[in-house]
Amino acid sequence: MAQVLIPMPDGTAVEAKSKYDITSVIGDWTGIGNGKTTDNTEFLPIMEMRTGAQSVNAFGFGALEMANDLRGDMKLVVKDSTGAVIPGTVRLWVTNARKFGVSPIMEDRTERMSESDKRTAYKLGLVMPAAREDSYLMISFRADTSGKTIDLTKSEMLMPITSYMV
Repeated sequence: MAQVLIPMPDGTAVEAKSKYDITSVIGDWTGIGNGKTTDNTEFLPIMEMRTGAQSVNAFGFGALEMANDLRGDMKLVVKDSTGAVIPGTVRLWVTNARKFGVSPIMEDRTERMSESDKRTAYKLGLVMPAAREDSYLMISFRADTSGKTIDLTKSEMLMPITSYMV
């Protein structure tokens, strides 16, 4: 692998020795928002992924290269305790090990992230900055309506991740 420098939220960069792409599912994440009640005035952290030892993780993988779309398919459908879809806005962000210091990555509507068809799925290419060892990739959600109970066991997710060994 050619030398790859990965930008960090603090402005530094680390060199990657190897990388691989992952399409993660809800079970790969810690569901910190399960059973919480939605609030339409603020983002509620619902899932986190801690970056392991000697690793760096980033949201997305691939890129649009000429006529080839190599970006990862992303799907996120948040459901309540009855299995009904809760529409709202999703925010992806990176934070340090103490969960202090936030680097937002992107925000978009759940309606755009609900497709399963490969041709129409939401595409998420590699996005920086990344989370270094002991830091977190985070997913937050702001529902359109308050008072719904989030049930991550009924929710659906495919999240493309690039993992680097450093």
